[in-house]
Amino acid sequence: MRIVAAALLFLALPAWSATPVPACAALCGQWQMDASRSDALAPALDSALAEYKDPRPKRSKDRSDTDPFGQIEAEAERALGPIHDRLGRDDLRAELQLLLAAPQLLRLDARRSDILILGDRNPERRLTPGEPHVRVDAIGTAKIKASWKSGQLLVTETYDRKRAYSETYALQRADGSLLVTREVRRPGMKALRLKSVYRRG
Repeated sequence: MRIVAAALLFLALPAWSATPVPACAALCGQWQMDASRSDALAPALDSALAEYKDPRPKRSKDRSDTDPFGQIEAEAERALGPIHDRLGRDDLRAELQLLLAAPQLLRLDARRSDILILGDRNPERRLTPGEPHVRVDAIGTAKIKASWKSGQLLVTETYDRKRAYSETYALQRADGSLLVTREVRRPGMKALRLKSVYRRG
């Protein structure tokens, strides 16, 4: 009799008691940008690039006949042109416009321990908090990390000390909106930070 009673009590428990919390927690769902509360990209780029100077070629090192690596570098410069450590102003603006164009529609979903982020302007990204990975692209090798901090989802992409990109996803308690803060750092440019506000849609 006691066994039967215990079984009935277990079946009477609310369904949510055994349901695991999704990997994206309260951030899960579809979001629509509120343009009136979000930063505009063009003025932010103008401000960040106001004092940016086009790069100068790296100073050539003394290359002797006994330095094979120096000879290879010299041949590369003759074939490809001067070597620079950063982009020209126009190329940098184009790169940042592509990187920072905020999606109008944003969706966060969970698949087991993974978080899926999909925007109408970007391909789907899969992140696993606590499990870093790397991506190789035109800039170099990015070390990508996702983590939770005080209920906020933080995503960082770090190439080196001067090249980095980060996103923070935070639910606003006051009105239930989603605040997405993005920050990018590039050589020769002050850090550029943009905020986008989304409402559930």
